[in-house]
Amino acid sequence: MKIYRYRDATQKTIEELKTPYLWFPTREGFNDVNDANIHALFAKNPEFLEKLRELAGDQYIQKYEGALDTTGICCFTRSLRSKKGLSHFPGKKSIAIVYNKGRLLEFLANTYYINTKKFARNIRYSKNPTYLFGWDNNKNDIAVDSFDNVIRYEPIARALSDEKIHDSLIANAFSVLDTKYRKQNEFRIIMGCNIIEINIELEKIIQIGNGYKVNVSNDTIEKVYVYPNTPNWFIDELNKISSLEGKIKSYH
Repeated sequence: MKIYRYRDATQKTIEELKTPYLWFPTREGFNDVNDANIHALFAKNPEFLEKLRELAGDQYIQKYEGALDTTGICCFTRSLRSKKGLSHFPGKKSIAIVYNKGRLLEFLANTYYINTKKFARNIRYSKNPTYLFGWDNNKNDIAVDSFDNVIRYEPIARALSDEKIHDSLIANAFSVLDTKYRKQNEFRIIMGCNIIEINIELEKIIQIGNGYKVNVSNDTIEKVYVYPNTPNWFIDELNKISSLEGKIKSYH
């Protein structure tokens, strides 16, 4: 199975392919803050944090907000788009990088200890996305995950004390979006704050501003499709990358 990343014709993209890496921005590093959905949760549900503060105190709120601020998210799409279809993505996309999904997830799991079964997800779209990770009707249980719109609730006290449930809560918050983003057909890999911390300590990843540089192996990239009107200088630079020999294709 393949997943895709659409990139602009910039020198930064060339560097991303020379020694291949994925960029995992934090929520502050997103082009559209609402695309991270956390903004929507806080804006539409101010009682969410107030309830947590009431039950757990400011210390937990600081921990929760810290976890949200340091979690990294890498976004892909599940379909190869025509030139016209690129209009659904920000920026001026010139290429599609095609990744072997299975090989990439295996590499990330083995190298960076990411639980890809839990934290590599197809985005779920909803007209009311915050509902999928809000409270139940009595506001004693909190939604910690949802699949096929079936919501799993946990008692708040357990969600606050159990690290695994807490991580699920964070991951779920980053994988439900408003239906206005549906045409992006996203797949996301979420690198939680605990895994981030471990990998930084082991010097496996580098934090740069509002995100993390995560190296991947050359064989995770299957092809690079070049769209019409891509600048010649950029195509020339692509052709100089030895690991992409035989992988660069024109999209017609």
